[in-house]
Amino acid sequence: MMLFLSLDTQWQIGAMGEVIGLNYAGVEAVFRIKRFKNRAELFDDLQIMERAAVTVFREQRAKK
Repeated sequence: MMLFLSLDTQWQIGAMGEVIGLNYAGVEAVFRIKRFKNRAELFDDLQIMERAAVTVFREQRAKK
């Protein structure tokens, strides 16, 4: 969860203002800077959280 929260500046936004997903180059940089060891497992978990967050962002956008 702390990894996910530390990536709050790494969201990619499309031309129409929609959230596309995380910038994976930024994710890799955070892995290196914070010296995470189990990167493959963390990345899998991160993608699950990313998909859930993108779904929520899109649902909120559709309500506007």
